[in-house]
Amino acid sequence: MTVADAKREAETYSSRQPRQQTRAYYAGATARKEVVPDWFREQQKQRDAKEAARPSTLPVDPLKTREELQSMLDAFRQVPVVGGN
Repeated sequence: MTVADAKREAETYSSRQPRQQTRAYYAGATARKEVVPDWFREQQKQRDAKEAARPSTLPVDPLKTREELQSMLDAFRQVPVVGGN
């Protein structure tokens, strides 16, 4: 059997087989409606309320932050290097 014979046989076989309908994965007229339990919705509302009540950012004083960073850098520079060349 040659390659051409195999291709011809595969085409003949596939043409004899009935076409299967593929299932639609999109929401159509027959799609089921998603059921969300009430407790889940309540929990989501409570979580959203907590997030809304919480401040969005922490209060930051840029001058104080810069001073703290500078003091850490100064302290780091004073540490002797062990095993350095």
